Amino acid sequence: MVPIDTRAPVAVVCAWAALEWSVVPGHRYRPGQGRTCGTFACAVPGVHPLPQSRAPAAGAVLVPRPVGSAAMAGHGRKQVPLPCHAVKPDTRTLSVLPTTGRCALADEVVEARTGPDGWGALPPGRGTRGDALPREEEADETWDLTPGEKIRHSLASYCAALAEVSDR
Repeated sequence: MVPIDTRAPVAVVCAWAALEWSVVPGHRYRPGQGRTCGTFACAVPGVHPLPQSRAPAAGAVLVPRPVGSAAMAGHGRKQVPLPCHAVKPDTRTLSVLPTTGRCALADEVVEARTGPDGWGALPPGRGTRGDALPREEEADETWDLTPGEKIRHSLASYCAALAEVSDR
C-alpha cells in the first residue's frame, strides 16, 4: 500500500478516480482571492461543481461528528468501506454507493444529499479533510462503496447513543 500525498490535489483526485468513484471538476478556494465561483464569502466548504458539470449521483450522508466517527470505526472493524470526510468541525460526510444515501436515513440528524445538491466535497480542500483517504494498492483493486441500507441500522444505534448522552 502506497500512501497518497494529501497535499497534492491531483494525486488525490487520481486515487479517487482509480477507485472508479465519480469525480467532477469544481470551483476552488484561492487564498486572499475567494472562490473561483466569484463569491468571496462562499459558504460551501471544500469545492462545489462547476455549473456546466453535472454533479455525480453521489451518495453523501451528513451526520454529527460523533456518529460519523463511530460509523467509520465500526464499519472499519467489519472491513466495510465507509469513507468519512470532515466537512465542518461538527459534521462528517460518509460516502455511500451513489443513489443510496436516502436508504441511510436512520434519524432526524442524518441528512442525505440528493438531486442538484447530491454531491460531497472530497478532500483535500479548504474546510475538508479525509478521515479515510484513498490509497494506492499494489494490486488492481477497487474499493466499492457501501450501499446506504447497509449502514442504516448502525447509524440508528449511534444516533440513539448520541441522544442518550445528550439527555444526561
